[in-house]
Amino acid sequence: MANKLYCAECGRTLKRNKNFYCKINYKTGESPCFKGSLKANILYKAVLEKVKEFISADIPECKSDFSFSDIVKIESEITCLKEEKAQIFELLFSNSITQSEFEKQNSKISLMINNKQSDLKLCRRTVAMNTKYGSECPVDILKRLYASDELTREHMQFVKRINVFNSENFEIIMQSESPLDILCKNIDIYEEG
Repeated sequence: MANKLYCAECGRTLKRNKNFYCKINYKTGESPCFKGSLKANILYKAVLEKVKEFISADIPECKSDFSFSDIVKIESEITCLKEEKAQIFELLFSNSITQSEFEKQNSKISLMINNKQSDLKLCRRTVAMNTKYGSECPVDILKRLYASDELTREHMQFVKRINVFNSENFEIIMQSESPLDILCKNIDIYEEG
C-alpha cells in the first residue's frame, strides 16, 4: 500500500514506521506537508470500504448464457458484413450503383457492424468473467473480495493512489477501468479484435 500513498501537499510518497508519515515534513519540519502521522488501521478500514463500493457494481446477480461458440459466431457475422461492405464499394466504383444508393447501404451495414461489435464486446466480457482461470473466475474473485473483512494486496489493485492531507483526511482515488476490466485485462478472449 505504501507505494500508493502520497502527501497531498508535496506529492511525494509516504513512508511507514508504525504509522504513515511524510518524509519531507518529518526530516525538515517544513510546511505545507501534513504534520503527524496517519494511523494504518483507520486508513485500511476506509480503503477496504471504498474498494467494496467500487467492486459492488460489477458483481452480477446471475451468469449469462454466452459461450466461446457465441464469440466465434459473432466474429464470423462481422467478417461477412465487412465483406458485404467491400462489395458495395466495388459496385460504386464500377458504376453499378449510385452514390446515394451506396451511402444508404454503407450506412446500414456500418450500423449493423457497430451493433455486432457491441454484442461481441458484451459476449467476450461475459465469457471472460465466468470462465475459470486456475481455481476461480473473475466474478468469483470479486465476490470473495467483496465478502472479505481484511484489506489485501488483491484489493489494492483497484486503488490508483491515496492523497493524504492530514492524519484524518485523505482522498482515495480508484482506477479508471472497471473492476472486471482490471481482472480480465490479460485474458485473450476479453481482448477486442
